[in-house]
Amino acid sequence: MNAARLVRFIRFGLVGSFGFVIDLGVVFALIQALQLDPVLARIPAWIAAVSITYLFNLLFTFRSTRLKLVGKRQRLRRYGLYVLSQLAGGVVNVLIYALVVSLFGVAWSVGLVIGTLVGMILNYLGASAVIDRRYESRA
Repeated sequence: MNAARLVRFIRFGLVGSFGFVIDLGVVFALIQALQLDPVLARIPAWIAAVSITYLFNLLFTFRSTRLKLVGKRQRLRRYGLYVLSQLAGGVVNVLIYALVVSLFGVAWSVGLVIGTLVGMILNYLGASAVIDRRYESRA
C-alpha cells in the first residue's frame, strides 16, 4: 500500500469512526425511545451512518475527486452507487451483529463494534472503487 492509499485508509477509518458514533446513537435512541428490537434498530441506523459517511468521505477521504461531477442527477447517482458499494460491508456488519447479539447473548453495543470492524474492509474497498477510481478517469 503506497503512502497516498494509506492516508486515504486512515481518513476512511476516521470518517468510519464518526459513522460508528452516528450508528451507535441511532441504535441507542431507537432502543430507548421506541423500545425497538436491537437487531431491527440497526437498519435505520445503518442507513443514517452510510449517508453521513458518504458526505464526509467525499469531502475528506477522497477529496481529490469530490468536484469531478456536478449536477443533482450525477450527485444522486454517485450517492446511489456508494450506498450499493457499502451493502456488502453493511450486510456483513449487520449479520455479525445479529449473530453475536441474538445467538450468543452479547451486549448490543459489543455486537455493534464487532460487526463494524469486520465490515470496514469491505466498505473501504467499495468506497474506493465508487468515489475514487470510478470517477477519476472522467476528470
